[in-house]
Amino acid sequence: MGQERHPPWPVSTSCRTKELQGQIGSDEHEAQFMFIGALFAGVTTKYFGERLDRDEPQKFVSGTMHDFRTANPPLKALSVEGLVRGAYGEDRFFDEIPAKEQMITMCAVTRKIVDQTPEIRDSLDGFLADAETLGRSWMDS
Repeated sequence: MGQERHPPWPVSTSCRTKELQGQIGSDEHEAQFMFIGALFAGVTTKYFGERLDRDEPQKFVSGTMHDFRTANPPLKALSVEGLVRGAYGEDRFFDEIPAKEQMITMCAVTRKIVDQTPEIRDSLDGFLADAETLGRSWMDS
């Protein structure tokens, strides 16, 4: 067997995390998914700006795949790109990415952006509050 490899940022693989996730009911799973999606959208659109340039996602995906090269489960480049593009209205990819994979990918991308962008990291409380508001509005509609 090879050496145990650790991702630079853990992606929900600890026993305690799995135990806690198992205690969340289906309504809470939906609320959690909406919150994570809203936070992802907020930090992603702040990071890339008002418009997403054509080549920016590929550069970002390359860096993300490098940063999470040891993640378990591994991230998928097409999922990262699809979700980033989805934050800009290109939502045709969402149906092709399973919900669990979306959640893992959104968490990893959000973590990367927050960790590597001081402006976003310093304003995290505002992003969290905005995500809660947006997530609730999605749940209500």
